[in-house]
Amino acid sequence: MAIKIVLQDLDGKNYADWRIWMKNYLLANDLWDVIKANEKLEEDEAELKAWTRKNVVALHAIHVSCPLEVFSPIREIDSAKSCWETLAIMKEVKPAVKPPATEVDAYVQFHPLRKAIEKGDLNSVKTFLQLHSDTVHRKVSGFGETALHLATK
Repeated sequence: MAIKIVLQDLDGKNYADWRIWMKNYLLANDLWDVIKANEKLEEDEAELKAWTRKNVVALHAIHVSCPLEVFSPIREIDSAKSCWETLAIMKEVKPAVKPPATEVDAYVQFHPLRKAIEKGDLNSVKTFLQLHSDTVHRKVSGFGETALHLATK
């Protein structure tokens, strides 16, 4: 029997708990720095090799704690950090986007998209837009702005 990395695999209802369990696992195994640090190519070959190994181990831990339907959209991501951020967008922001009650709500609702754009994380932006394709053209603010308008303000 295989040893589980976290108490439960990630599903549609347990992201908040799964995120804490996975973060603790990564911290305990000295892997959290590949999630929090900016990806960079180390000048020293030994440092680059160590960072690459940590990235692969962290990515593997994330992958094996996801069922197939969660794994499929992230399987091509080769960065543990990008994978972590993509899962946050997929699981924290619900696919059924309701029109925000106020402009402030709209800014909060599309905050993950804004963060992905600010970081230049194209994978996360694409994932958000795939999950929320209706927000590309739908007006979400009182001024007739779309999610992309709000995310880039």
